[in-house]
Amino acid sequence: MRSQRPAAGPPDSWGSAAGDPARSRTRLDPRPIRYAPVAADLAIAALVPGVVSRFHEDTEPTGEATLWVLDATGPGGSWASVDYVPGDHSYEVQQAGDRDLWDEVQAAYSRWLAWGRPDIDRFGITVTPDGERVWLDSPDNPLTP
Repeated sequence: MRSQRPAAGPPDSWGSAAGDPARSRTRLDPRPIRYAPVAADLAIAALVPGVVSRFHEDTEPTGEATLWVLDATGPGGSWASVDYVPGDHSYEVQQAGDRDLWDEVQAAYSRWLAWGRPDIDRFGITVTPDGERVWLDSPDNPLTP
């Protein structure tokens, strides 16, 4: 029988409509993003709006896993996948569509780290008739302009 290795690339319904993926490698292990505290999730969600993520871990004892970042509008939108393989020090990335979603998520996670890994109680949100703004420490410090 075949190994139950996580499928590379996006869930089937996203992949074909977004075109052929660009391939690259990253040194950022996708697992810390998957298991990051809720504050990191909030920062990433604010900085990379309109996406959902999925994580698949191998059911066999290989430890392999895939993190998918998908356009929340549904199949046919942008997507990215990052494959974790134990022992590797860089990880395969595939991205397709109008947005380079892994690049956006990686940048957002790096910003959260650069801020000193702030906990959830340091974030706030201001809601007005014109929209909402997520901020760090003060409404004068929005995450996005």
